[in-house]
Parts: sequence; structure tokens; C-alpha cells
Amino acid sequence: MIKIDREKCIGCGACVRECTMRLISIVDGKAEMNETYCMGCGHCFAVCPTGAVLIEGYENAPYEEIKNSERLLDPEKLLSAMKQRRSIRNFTDEKVTDEQMEKILEAIKYAPTGRNTQKVELTLIEDKLSDFTLYAMEALNDLPGNLPDEVPENTKNVIKTYQSHWNRMLTEYKENGTDRLFFKAPSVLVISAKSDVDGAIAAAYAELMINALGLGCVYVGFVKIASYDKRIKEYLKIRKGYEIACTLAIGHSDVKFKRTAQRKDRKLTRL
Repeated sequence: MIKIDREKCIGCGACVRECTMRLISIVDGKAEMNETYCMGCGHCFAVCPTGAVLIEGYENAPYEEIKNSERLLDPEKLLSAMKQRRSIRNFTDEKVTDEQMEKILEAIKYAPTGRNTQKVELTLIEDKLSDFTLYAMEALNDLPGNLPDEVPENTKNVIKTYQSHWNRMLTEYKENGTDRLFFKAPSVLVISAKSDVDGAIAAAYAELMINALGLGCVYVGFVKIASYDKRIKEYLKIRKGYEIACTLAIGHSDVKFKRTAQRKDRKLTRL
């Protein structure tokens, strides 16, 4: 998977030191690939001072030159932004622009995945959002009769707890258009993945960018539950082997917060 341009390679060994799989060695003063398996993390490409390393399948993938190694983020400003983020359940009618959405999608592209599998896929719902809102609400309302046998007992208990809420939610949406699923956000982004952890990390990267763009979002866990109805996954074109990990309703916040919310200290164990 790794190709090394021997003309450019200066044998510095930077790629050898960086390769966690130990797939590269220096032979006769030049770097050489000594195994066939590679997870394509790109560290050898990124660390090479002369650009001698190429990774198959990424020949046309964009990258940026790093001009210096200065810290890009101010830790105090970043922490303040994290403290100020809120789950938004009141959105304006203003749309998310294509440029803003592209920034969000690019942030997700660079979210880490286990073994660099990059098995994260996205479904963006905008034009058909009203249809999907009704469809998802109906799926939630019908869930007790459509659950597969393998659903964990704790999930069944969650469904029982929310059943009356979902019933009211559907009734209100049909009667007066009240949306207590996506809260009339203009965009909904469904993140599906082979691993829930990979999908959750992708959602966290997306949320950081969403807030940096002056937008807001809320995690909508009910969509994952609704996907126990296989018709939801079919509607969203979720591929076989992938599961919905996170769903984000995205838009412009219609509320201004005056202070950060209070939080309890996390339990910390030092070893």
C-alpha cells in the first residue's frame, strides 16, 4: 500500500520511527516497505520531509502543508467554547448554507476511527425533512409491535418509558405541526458507522465545527431507536453492516444563553 520514491528519499528514518505497525525499514540508505498490510493512517506520508512517501488510493486526496508546528488552538478559548455549547431545541427559519455544511462534512472526514477504517457514512436530510420527521415519529409510535427479538432488555425498557411521549409527539405534529423530534431544524445529519464509537467521535468533531460556524445542534437519539424498524434504515439508505450511531439536528439557534450550565465534577480515579 505504501510506495516510496527512492529518488526523493534521503534515508532519514522519520517514517520508520513513526510507523506504529513497523512496516518500514531502512535498506541501503533508503526507506523500504517490508510488509504488505498497512492500515493507511498516513503518518509516514505526513512526516516525510521530502514528500517521498505515497499511499495507494490517496493519490488525488487533498492535503495541506504544515508551515510551522505552533499551537493552533488557544486552550482557554477552546475550553470556554466547550463550556458554552448547548443542545439547541429552538431554531430560527434560517437555512444552513452549502458552504457551512461543507465545513461540517470536512471536519467529520478528519475524525479518527479505530484502525483507520474510516467506516463512517452520512445521510443529510433537508429537502425531505418534513417527510422523514413524520416517518420517524410513526416508526417510534409503532415500535413495540416491530421490535426484533435481539433487542436488549434495557432498550425495551427505554421504549416503554417513552411510548406515551412518542404518542403525544406524533399527535401534536399531525394536528399543528409541533416538532419535538428535530425542533424544526433546517438540516438533519445522520451518522452511520461500523462502530458506534467511530460514529460518536465523528459527531463530536461535527459539533465543534457547527459551533465554530455560529450554528447550533442537538443530538437526537430517538432516530437510533426508530431504526429498529428496518424501514427507517432503508429510507435513509444505510448500507448493510452499518448502524446509525448519532443524529444531529443543525441550524441557527433562536435562543441566547446568559451563562454556562452548571455541571457536577466527574468521578476521577488516579492510579
